[in-house]
Amino acid sequence: MQRSDLSTLKKRISEVAKKSAVAGGVRDIVLEADKDMEGGDFLRVILKIKSLERVSRDDLVALTESIEDAVGDVDERFPSVRFSEAA
Repeated sequence: MQRSDLSTLKKRISEVAKKSAVAGGVRDIVLEADKDMEGGDFLRVILKIKSLERVSRDDLVALTESIEDAVGDVDERFPSVRFSEAA
């Protein structure tokens, strides 16, 4: 079972976010390891973004897919990606 520690994953996700259309707006990245209803492991990935007003759905989909690929290279847990506006 391939797993990486959360700090390593956060760094990878940060690198991916810096190359995305929302790069300047990312304020924080929160990672939590959790289990789904069947007991399977997954990662909750929350990107806190300054404002989602000017971000297109296509940009968010592209970023989500990039994060899934980056995490999948080093960790077998599925990254469930969510976006929220930073307070």
